[in-house]
Amino acid sequence: MSQMLGDLPVGFIYRDCQGSAFMPHATEWLDTIDEAQAENIFTREQLLRYFPYYLLVNSTFAVTAALGAAGLDSEANLMARVRTLLAEVRDQVTHKTCLNYVLESPYWNVKGNFFCYLNDHNENTIVDPSVTQPSAASKHCSQRIWTAL
Repeated sequence: MSQMLGDLPVGFIYRDCQGSAFMPHATEWLDTIDEAQAENIFTREQLLRYFPYYLLVNSTFAVTAALGAAGLDSEANLMARVRTLLAEVRDQVTHKTCLNYVLESPYWNVKGNFFCYLNDHNENTIVDPSVTQPSAASKHCSQRIWTAL
């Protein structure tokens, strides 16, 4: 969800109705907030497959596309700002795996809900959610973000 100030987005609030996932290094923190039994502990591979899509493609791309369509700035400039901010965040965090992937990978995986529905799968109840993901990575995502740089 976007945080708004007047008509402009000023931040993002992460909320996922289907649940959240954590990396193994979050175990100590989860224990301090009485969530030590978190159901979704992601592997590195799962993190890199799902996180960029859900948090960046679903949220950031929609906002930058809307701002660009409204004529507030070019989409290329907005995406360059996103890249700059992500690089600044990477410099400040301990665990850089996901941000390294997002900033350096020439390809990202994308979600394929169409294939999920086509095969009559409920993405909330399937055992392996990767069946909703194309096995080939999408060059479009990272190319679209960083071509302005």
